[in-house]
Amino acid sequence: MYRCTTGTGCYYVRVTDYKSYEEQAAEVHFLRNLRQCGVGVASVVQSIQGQYLEQVNVQELKTMVVFEGAPGIHIPRVDWTADKLYKVGKEIGKLHRASQCYADEYPDSPIQHWHVNKEYQFLESIPKDETHIRTLAKDVLEQIQMIPKHA
Repeated sequence: MYRCTTGTGCYYVRVTDYKSYEEQAAEVHFLRNLRQCGVGVASVVQSIQGQYLEQVNVQELKTMVVFEGAPGIHIPRVDWTADKLYKVGKEIGKLHRASQCYADEYPDSPIQHWHVNKEYQFLESIPKDETHIRTLAKDVLEQIQMIPKHA
């Protein structure tokens, strides 16, 4: 992920070689669908060729997608009020409803579950001798995967 600042704003370029083009196209479609449903997600920017995804060959084939930087800030913990957390909860609920509608409408989407994607293979990045951290990370991942999955 690369951050780019221009006169028109802040953008993020994701360069990927470990997801298929089809999966990335489905992710872009999903994000655009969420925006259309009123969920506050970052906009995907079209290239000058009018594409949301561009492939470039830099030693190997990579796919690039550009996102507008989302407005806002991370709320400092001291500012976590009941009102702000309620608003965050409402947004998360909106996201879940829109995601469920998308999943119902596009059941054959090639988007993989989060735990299958390489960027979430945390244990590969933690040195073997960091046994305590590896155990904690493994436990957290196992607990998350045990959460029931249903409509």
